[in-house]
Amino acid sequence: METNEICTLCEKVVVTFSSEQPIVSLSELPNTFDPVSKKYSWKHYDLMEYALVPRKIDKTSGEVDLYICMDEDEIDDIDLMEYANEFLHKEIIPSWDNFQVVQVISAFLSPPFDVECRRMGHN
Repeated sequence: METNEICTLCEKVVVTFSSEQPIVSLSELPNTFDPVSKKYSWKHYDLMEYALVPRKIDKTSGEVDLYICMDEDEIDDIDLMEYANEFLHKEIIPSWDNFQVVQVISAFLSPPFDVECRRMGHN
């Protein structure tokens, strides 16, 4: 897997969540928005730092970008999609219990839009 040790790119996984209730605001979707700084922030889980940034809603479903940042040595030793799915089901779904994961699109390198670089200590 291609990885990038510089600060400009992270692994991005697009996740579609569904709910039995209508979703009326992006803020209702799983996210890592920090109300104090008024920015999306990085959180820590196991081997990685992650950020959840909601992108769009459509009635009872929504799309969220999951940005994953971890050391190249660690990312080379794991199946990233399996790891992301495990993370979503162990960490995110229990915290946001009115949602379920519907679809997880393969990871690809992307700039972390709407969240500052975690390696440079900006957050």
